[in-house]
Amino acid sequence: MKNVIKWVHIALGFKKLTPEGLVPFCTAIANELPTDADVPVSGSPVTMLVFNKQIADVQNIIIVRQNSSSKTLTSDQHSKVSMLINSTESIAHYVEITLNNKYAGVVDKITTIINRIGYEVRQQGAHGTRIFEVVETAQGSATLRVPSAGLGAVYFWRWSGDGKTWSPLRATHETTIVINALPSAVKIYFEFAEILPAGKGKKRIIQANNDELEWSDPITTVIP
Repeated sequence: MKNVIKWVHIALGFKKLTPEGLVPFCTAIANELPTDADVPVSGSPVTMLVFNKQIADVQNIIIVRQNSSSKTLTSDQHSKVSMLINSTESIAHYVEITLNNKYAGVVDKITTIINRIGYEVRQQGAHGTRIFEVVETAQGSATLRVPSAGLGAVYFWRWSGDGKTWSPLRATHETTIVINALPSAVKIYFEFAEILPAGKGKKRIIQANNDELEWSDPITTVIP
């Protein structure tokens, strides 16, 4: 039986915030998460002690820049800002996975909790209305298909046995793939992401601090 689960993703727009915007954003999370009833802070990949120390480090950077009228970050300052961004992203993934597994498919409730903690929900991407499906299963294998996004598009695939830990697969230009050597007699989760062609004569722009693919909502099926 094939099921489509509405997975609520956390927006990662905070990765583009300036230090001045990042500090209050992270502070709100650090204040809420320790007492949140739905997401145990004990499971956070980053302790609140470490997180608050990183926030304080970036706050000090803001003060130093104000006093020196500096408009650029030193190498050490950039490293500390990056550490805070990485920790905020790690916590975001933890919150996202915890809530989507705890309240699977209950979008309104998950969204409310994500907003309460201090994050924002990612708006559905362009592939949200397109059909991603398992078209066939066999012993230890599944055939996946997604409609074409156009000539030159690249498709990324991944699968998981629990919806938490994902195994990435080779990227393809094909819209239909067969995955072999999957575990049998268990439910498997699949997701895909895509990168559209930049267009003739255009160069693709890639942000140095944002390599996150926009993954689809997961689909599941039991592999024979």
